[in-house]
Amino acid sequence: MLIKTHYISVTLFLLIYLIKTVLLLTNAKSALAKFKRISKVPEMIVSTLFLLTGVWMLVETGSISTLQIIKLVLVFGSIPMAIIAYKKENKALAVISLVFIVAAFGLAEMNKKKQAKVDVTVTGGKEIYSSKCVSCHGDDGAKQALGATNLALSTLSDDEVKNVITNGRKGMQAYKLEPAQLDSVVGYVKSLRK
Repeated sequence: MLIKTHYISVTLFLLIYLIKTVLLLTNAKSALAKFKRISKVPEMIVSTLFLLTGVWMLVETGSISTLQIIKLVLVFGSIPMAIIAYKKENKALAVISLVFIVAAFGLAEMNKKKQAKVDVTVTGGKEIYSSKCVSCHGDDGAKQALGATNLALSTLSDDEVKNVITNGRKGMQAYKLEPAQLDSVVGYVKSLRK
């Protein structure tokens, strides 16, 4: 749920930025003023959700990668630029701010696709678990970050574990694995049980 909320809030945030930038670039001053007036409260809500869910996910995973640092710099750099750009009607600053947000969104999507490729090329259960699951479940399966299940206490059958992996659950994304890879991950997950 947290991941979906973050994705929706980021998408809405990007859409608001895009509309405001297009209105600014096309010199539609009255339309921009009206849109800013109408979207003021929704934008504050979306912005707050965007930032809080992002920070919460970082805290829950317990680590930060170089890619995440770059995304944070882009996002936090774009916000003051956007405030100044729309207040002073500075088109160049508005475009730069929009580019920063689009770049941060693009980096996140590229990382998702890169991680999806890892799923189909790695064959060992422990390696797949380490590349996709450890940030929320932990090395021992008991971390429970972002609401993840404590795998050390899980009593799910092999088929139930396979279902969770392939269909996702409680904010966990689904992973498409080859049958042998899926069996390997299930075996590894079961090895974490106490």
